[in-house]
Amino acid sequence: MSKTSAAYETVLDVQPLEIVTVSGPADTVSGELASKDGFTVSTVTVADGTFGTASDGRPDERPKETVPRPSLDTELSAEYEDADCVVIVTPSIPAAGRAVYESIRQDVTIPVVTCIDEPTESVAESVATDQWLEWFRVPEALTRIPESATTLLATRINRLVERYRYQTHTKRLLASFDGIDRGVAITDPTGTVQIATPAYARKFGVGLESVLGRHWHDQYERETVRHLESTAIPAATDGWRWKGTCQGTTAGDEPVSVTTTITALEDGALVFVVDADESVAGTYSSEE
Repeated sequence: MSKTSAAYETVLDVQPLEIVTVSGPADTVSGELASKDGFTVSTVTVADGTFGTASDGRPDERPKETVPRPSLDTELSAEYEDADCVVIVTPSIPAAGRAVYESIRQDVTIPVVTCIDEPTESVAESVATDQWLEWFRVPEALTRIPESATTLLATRINRLVERYRYQTHTKRLLASFDGIDRGVAITDPTGTVQIATPAYARKFGVGLESVLGRHWHDQYERETVRHLESTAIPAATDGWRWKGTCQGTTAGDEPVSVTTTITALEDGALVFVVDADESVAGTYSSEE
């Protein structure tokens, strides 16, 4: 697995993680999580009757009325307002856990891990459609979980929060790029564009959605790609900055001439800066 770009390390490594656990009266992992380094844990306990009646999605259960927002949602909001992740621990009352999740999603998008005995149909559907929701197995009969399972849960939380922070940071960068007139694109080590300014897409006559998540090859003619891979990319990887005139393509496969500057990051990611054609022959300059 490739290393995370150094540009994001300070964003992803903020510690400690603020974790809110929402537990039933007999269900808790708060103590176990609180013992993990880098976790600050607070707990909200829900009573069995707090959420009224609800179907937990089991096939043999008759659907009932939609669960109302919990009466303690003011308390919940105050707790998870600044949290990095909410951990819902209600294996003995899964319907309450579902209601907590739905209440949270009416207010904010935040990483959520729900600890349950087995995923019901409704939980499985939510996990499939909500990228910031994961489930973790805690048997209904257990009120505390083994050390090995707690370590796995802590790892799951860390990974989910890291992805969330990374994506949030990327979106903020994209928003800040909106007013920049220079075309800038940053790839991951595989060459897939992760960040790009709207101006970068405009240089090639395409929308931003045609650039993000696509390989940088897609914006250049085949012969240009071969030339860049044989000369410019190796030089950039060795610590040089390459600049030259390149032939790109538009959405209609029309040729477009652009001046491209290429540098490389430590993890092998590439930075492309594209300007209007200045008819510049391939040149190299030191990054130092």
